[in-house]
Amino acid sequence: MSKVIDYELSVLPQIEVSNTPLPPLPAGTVWKSETLLPGRVETKFAVSEELAGQVWEASRQYLPADRGIYKPQRITSLYLDAPALTFLRWHKEGRSARFKLRVRGYGDPVGDRVFLEIKRKEGSTVYKQRAEVSTATLMRVLGDSFTAHPGCPNLQDFMKIRQQFQAEPKILVSCLREALRETGPSGETAVTIDRHISFQPTRRRDLDGEPGAWRSATLPGVTGLETSIVELKYTEEPPAWMKALIVRLAPYRVSFSKYRAAMQQHLVM
Repeated sequence: MSKVIDYELSVLPQIEVSNTPLPPLPAGTVWKSETLLPGRVETKFAVSEELAGQVWEASRQYLPADRGIYKPQRITSLYLDAPALTFLRWHKEGRSARFKLRVRGYGDPVGDRVFLEIKRKEGSTVYKQRAEVSTATLMRVLGDSFTAHPGCPNLQDFMKIRQQFQAEPKILVSCLREALRETGPSGETAVTIDRHISFQPTRRRDLDGEPGAWRSATLPGVTGLETSIVELKYTEEPPAWMKALIVRLAPYRVSFSKYRAAMQQHLVM
């Protein structure tokens, strides 16, 4: 079994946050919805540009481009957290059951639709709920007086968590992503490659950011040549070709969260 490299132990300083005891998970934390996306396993690797290209060429023989997009696409995510950075602390402490809130947009500039997401992890399985809203209404949706329509359970769940934890925007994270994806009877199989990961702290309730405020995120790894984060995603068991890739990439496996890495760098500036 290969060692999983944790960026906190390899290249980045320790997070320093409040020692205030974490609140217990509130009743109803394990939100269930009829539109909950199937759980999946996400295995991550920090690799060089050369190896990322090899992974892409090998994977495209088995998977189609996500939404028919074969070129890199800009992805921007706005992460929210509680005043005491509760979600970040859960991640840092390795809680087996945890979640985080983010707003995700696609394109450069971001298109006319964005997704409010609850990303929840239980053990090694990741679940995601998302609600689609117009970019024009995002600021109002993230306002203090917005009420979700009863017919939008995922949006209701997002607002419920946000209100319970008083979660507000903390940081924007952006990257260029290439993605291959297929959904079949056994669930989703996907390969994503993220490059040029950057971030900036923000309190704004949009995904625009300040052009000159972006900083490059430091990637984990042991060679110093890492430029990309490769994720191999599957629902139950990876197909044979993906198993072979996992074995090949084992020396480069990492534990990595864009939110945690960005916040960690921000907090030690």
